[in-house]
Amino acid sequence: MKHIWNPVRLRWIQNNARNRRSIENQIRKYADPSAIALVSCSKAKAFDQSSRAIAARSAYCSPLFDKSKAWAENRDLQWGVLSAKYGIIPPVQEIQDYDLTINELSNKQKQAWRDNVREQLSSNNVQISKVYVLAGKAYVDAINPVLEELKIEIEEPLKGKQIGERLSVLNNDINFWRMNDGK
Repeated sequence: MKHIWNPVRLRWIQNNARNRRSIENQIRKYADPSAIALVSCSKAKAFDQSSRAIAARSAYCSPLFDKSKAWAENRDLQWGVLSAKYGIIPPVQEIQDYDLTINELSNKQKQAWRDNVREQLSSNNVQISKVYVLAGKAYVDAINPVLEELKIEIEEPLKGKQIGERLSVLNNDINFWRMNDGK
């Protein structure tokens, strides 16, 4: 019997009608308007020498960023970029080139970053109840106190996986959506 990829549970399961219905029901849960995905920024960026600002969704160009962005978009989730410089960046917001990671911030700067993220999450028009974080441990550790304080549930679909494993999981996810036309 063939297997299909479950993009919610991130594993292969038997391909039968019951499992396909189960996957559809699980995916519908992701369409919750009170849930967002936060995709980690990347060192690789698409800026050229003109130093003009470009939309955040196009500014980062690593394979992990592109596949994480696709993960959120395939689920019709609102999403933003988790950035050490800007906090949470809406995909359409234009940004300038920068080179900064969360690990480079002092404790005082991290606290200011958390305050900024708290403001960004609480000023959203929709009350956010769940955040899917597609980022490394350093970013998760940095944002976790804010999410706990705001009583926002956190889910890490790629938790504990190295970059190669993350790419493999996300590739399987993208292939699932291609085979099933996102349905």
